[in-house]
Amino acid sequence: MHRDRGISTVFDVLLFLLIVSAAIGLLVTGYSEESEQPTMETASDVVTILSTSTETIVYTPDHSTVNTTDIDTRSDYGTVAHLLATAAVLEAEKSGEEIAATPAYTQAVTEATKGATAPVEDRVQVRAIWEPVPDGSVKGEVIVGDSPPPDKDVQAASISIPVATTDTPEQAEKSTQALSTVLAQATIESLFDTHRTKTAMESSHDEAEISIARYQDAATTLDTDLSIALEQEDNSLARSILVGALEEEYRRDIVRNPDSVSDISDKAAPTEVTIVVRTWSA
Repeated sequence: MHRDRGISTVFDVLLFLLIVSAAIGLLVTGYSEESEQPTMETASDVVTILSTSTETIVYTPDHSTVNTTDIDTRSDYGTVAHLLATAAVLEAEKSGEEIAATPAYTQAVTEATKGATAPVEDRVQVRAIWEPVPDGSVKGEVIVGDSPPPDKDVQAASISIPVATTDTPEQAEKSTQALSTVLAQATIESLFDTHRTKTAMESSHDEAEISIARYQDAATTLDTDLSIALEQEDNSLARSILVGALEEEYRRDIVRNPDSVSDISDKAAPTEVTIVVRTWSA
């Protein structure tokens, strides 16, 4: 009995040593310099990074007409993709003229994007595009990174980021006037988020002044007058006036577009920003 147990013990020890040796061999193999290492992040990988990495950006409001005393800086927090989407909306232009831009915000988002894509920053381009009406006069865009060299193979991936929650009613698809109204409402909601703008106008003097300055910028670009609404600090009235001005602009865009009203409605994206990532080999 004791002899069998001794044989068993020796066998167990030998088996243990064999397993340990195999494990060591696996570990050494796993760290071999000859093992294949990833040489390039794919465009899909970068999209994943942008949509999952969170950042806090800090920026100084840059409306020269506003003398801020209590507010030196502002901050925003979210995924890099969401921050990019917000920046694209804030960079919106009508026929090349800024609507209510906040350059300092865009610059802070650009730096955050560069940080998130640092491992491949010399071979990646990120574009955030806001186009409420297809081929329309209003468009916002932020581009981070250079265009790919013409002699490189390029990969591309994209993601859509919501910036507002307004839906397009089915009846809007049947009429140019109805569609232009709905799209104008959704565009202004995206530009001037209802809750945030209302809160700003009702908070400190400096916060209100910054919001008013953005409204005035938009009114100038859209060729309308908000003086009464702003004097009364009536956020709803100000938005309604801007919607009316933009509605007429969109009506002209829709009439010029060769597509049907229904097709334009399907393609319109006033509450979404598309982020397109392009990567290429070193």
